Amino acid sequence: MVPVPMAPLNGDSKGDHVSCLIDEILACCAELSEFPDLKPCAKVNKAFEKLVGLCSQCPGEDVVTKILSDPKTVAISPHLRQLCSEGEYELESQWADKIYRCKTLKEANEMLQTFPYYSNYIDLVRMELNALTSVAPNFSLRTFAILGSGPLPLTSICISQQVDDAHDNIACHNVDQDALAISSSKKLCRGLGLTGSKMSFQCADAGSTDVDLSTFDVVYLAALVGGSSKHKQKILADVVKRMRPGGLVVLRSAHSLRRLLYPVVEVGKVMEAVGLKVLLVVHPYNHVINSVVIAAAVEIPCACYP
Repeated sequence: MVPVPMAPLNGDSKGDHVSCLIDEILACCAELSEFPDLKPCAKVNKAFEKLVGLCSQCPGEDVVTKILSDPKTVAISPHLRQLCSEGEYELESQWADKIYRCKTLKEANEMLQTFPYYSNYIDLVRMELNALTSVAPNFSLRTFAILGSGPLPLTSICISQQVDDAHDNIACHNVDQDALAISSSKKLCRGLGLTGSKMSFQCADAGSTDVDLSTFDVVYLAALVGGSSKHKQKILADVVKRMRPGGLVVLRSAHSLRRLLYPVVEVGKVMEAVGLKVLLVVHPYNHVINSVVIAAAVEIPCACYP
């Protein structure tokens, strides 16, 4: 959903607008919490569309601060992100199954393009690849590890479509802790003709020592890996320990009201502590929801992240 431009606010109208937005966000959270499950259907889809529409707005920082610091918003934020995680999983699972059931390669690829957020992913990955190229123009972009790839591995699919593959040596390794997600994504990629060394899969936690990251040029950490900023930092420390020095990390984060949908990646001393040097931060203000942090692995994390 494309954010709607907002007119400047002042005085009492600004306060009323803040209260109205808080009430609407709370109402969305309550509505989503009442569903027996978050499998896609007309009512669930409508509720998520409204929530995303509200959180896609980018009002002034003073308005954002008032909304995010309001005790009612603070209280529901972790639960709201969990609802978003569950809803995203259910949506991807349903569509992965639909695409896999297509009878031909052409039909499967056409079905993929009708996924509700397909164009969003295309634009997000394009933004990320351009960001990678801008900070490391001579760096190899051939091998990618996607941590938290999910049942519909759109990041890997978009990378394979957008990176120059003249030598047919692009490789994406999809990692997810959920066995059903890995099984689903394997079947899906076969249906799309993405087989062989181009796509590999592993069922493991993002921070697991079973995941060897030393051979990858770029490691992606999905937005919903780590339910909070603190948890994400711990996972990052484990990830960096298994990367080669100089390897690049792509972290999906959020800014403005979008922080209600995804946990924020904190930059600064926290990143230095886990052995990462931040190279670039991009905050989109259009239909692309996620912010992007590009960092390089520079050293082994300090003892504060054992």
